[in-house]
Amino acid sequence: MKEASIIDEQAADSEKVQVGHLKEHTETERLEGAAEHISQIKQLRPEVWSGLTEAGRESCLRQVGRRLSEAYECPAPPFIGSRLAEDDRGITLGEHSDDEYITKVNHKVLNMNESGRALETYSHEFRHAYQHEMATRYNSAFRHLCHDETKAAQWAENLKPGSYVSFDVNAEGYEAQPVEKDARDFAARLKEEVRRRQ
Repeated sequence: MKEASIIDEQAADSEKVQVGHLKEHTETERLEGAAEHISQIKQLRPEVWSGLTEAGRESCLRQVGRRLSEAYECPAPPFIGSRLAEDDRGITLGEHSDDEYITKVNHKVLNMNESGRALETYSHEFRHAYQHEMATRYNSAFRHLCHDETKAAQWAENLKPGSYVSFDVNAEGYEAQPVEKDARDFAARLKEEVRRRQ
């Protein structure tokens, strides 16, 4: 009798997973799943990364984007190495533009012989693309396709015109806002999980 009820519960859980065609995973499960696949990308290993050309490093980060896209059910924007702003405060490591739907990583980051830095920068920018995707879903008829409605609502609010704080306007406000804090935390956790598995 207990076996039948367990089977019935599993069937019900299976149906829940299929609703809206989203996989029901926690953030931790998605991150760890992505890290597992990313850690298998040989080009990210320090001894291989150091021998790659800039084009080879870009190609490696595109593989990372595909793995993140699969785990987070969010398309990875096109990615290019770029010359980004540099001033007395340092260099811009990367940026994501939702309007142009493109992710850029600074050439200087790509030329560092530290794959972890490039992975962290790229992952930070991917997370911004994901935040925009979830905010867009939240503000539409596809709200039920958000992985976490509470976070999606917070990001949607932060990304409203006039709500996002630019680094140039207020460096502390920029660092403290929800989308930046989340992207930093995500990238640092992913980098550590990948490093641990390599």
